[in-house]
Amino acid sequence: MAIAFVSAGTEGAAAGSVTPGAPGGSAANDIWICVAHTSDNVAMTMDAAWTSILQGNTGTTGRMGAWWHRYNGTPPTMTVTRTGTTTTCIAGVAAFSGCKTSGSPINVAAASVSLATSTAVLAAAVSTTVTNCMVVRVFGASDVYWCDGSAEEYDRMAQELVDAGTFKRLSDAKRPN
Repeated sequence: MAIAFVSAGTEGAAAGSVTPGAPGGSAANDIWICVAHTSDNVAMTMDAAWTSILQGNTGTTGRMGAWWHRYNGTPPTMTVTRTGTTTTCIAGVAAFSGCKTSGSPINVAAASVSLATSTAVLAAAVSTTVTNCMVVRVFGASDVYWCDGSAEEYDRMAQELVDAGTFKRLSDAKRPN
């Protein structure tokens, strides 16, 4: 069976520790991947039901962690724990079916950090060593903002783009939202 995306839970965002939502529609032996990102270097942990894939700092402005869990019919504790900080952390969990049903589903894990000030995204090269692998890439940013989709948020973000000269508002009369 081919590896396939099942669903993603609701993202979580909170100061300090954070609890993302569980993905729906999972079946036994689906693999859940949790990824968390924050704008500080405070270590992150998860419940013992989760196995760490990787965790690392991006200089002094961010930290990212990733864990996996084999779903057995009951969602595990979902909290990404961080102590001694009030910086916001965001996290999410995605479920995948068709993965191997015993042992670690992770064939190769690699982390790289780019402190470039450009918009280029740099990633470590990854070569799988077994057949039927899926490559999953996860990226974070040092400036984390959680969107709420409100009209106020749109107006504020649109004005920031207008002020930067990269966006032009259309006439509300001719092109209403």
